[in-house]
This record gives sequence, C-alpha cells and structure tokens, in this order.
Amino acid sequence: MTDAGRHACPHCRTSLRWRLVRTRPAPGERRLLPLHGMAACPDCGGRLYPNPDPMESRWAGYALIPVILFWAGDLLPAAHPWITWAAGISLAGYAIGLLVVYRRHGRHRPVYSATPPDNLQSAKKESACDRS
Repeated sequence: MTDAGRHACPHCRTSLRWRLVRTRPAPGERRLLPLHGMAACPDCGGRLYPNPDPMESRWAGYALIPVILFWAGDLLPAAHPWITWAAGISLAGYAIGLLVVYRRHGRHRPVYSATPPDNLQSAKKESACDRS
C-alpha cells in the first residue's frame, strides 16, 4: 500500500495526505463550539474514525518505565547514576521498539476507518443501555 493509500478516505478513496481534515459537530450537538466533533472528509463529507494499531496502544504503557526510573533517580540520590543509566537505556530501547512496531505493523495500516473502533462501539452500547 502506498503512503497516499494509507491516508485515503474509506468512502471516496481520495487521498487526504497533506489535506486539512476538519471536524463537524456530532449529531445532536450545537454548531458553535460543540462538545463532540467528528472528523469528516473534505470531499465527500463521510465520517472518518481513527484506525489505531493495537500494538501502538500496548506500547503506550511502556513509555512510563523511563519516566518512573528518572523520577526514582531523583528520589534516591545514592543510586542516582545507575538509575539514570537504566532510564536512558530503557528510553533508547523504547524508541527502537517503537520503530520496529511501526516498520512491521504501522506503515501498512490505513489511517482512517469508515466504522468506529471496537472500544468506541462498546462504549456507545453501554451508554445506550445505561439510559434506558
């Protein structure tokens, strides 16, 4: 898949790379300063949902390891040099791991989807059940 194909609208297949994708008010929201906005294709007006890779969200938790190690280095002055080195090494490992994940998974995955992600669909179903 080409890079332009990754950024294509799932409805009209127009490339959205380097284009301004604006948000429109969600159904039932006011037009001026809505609480929830929905991204829409500038050509066809179809709704665009983000299409995140599950590996990206899994790696987001690992970003806390270097932060916690740097914080622990400030709290423990006696072990500060070793903890700082461990934090630097874990930060470099995290960056290399993100590059590997992107090269294997991320660069072939479409950026936009025509359907909401599973976690968004289940949240909407639960909120609809709570109202009734």
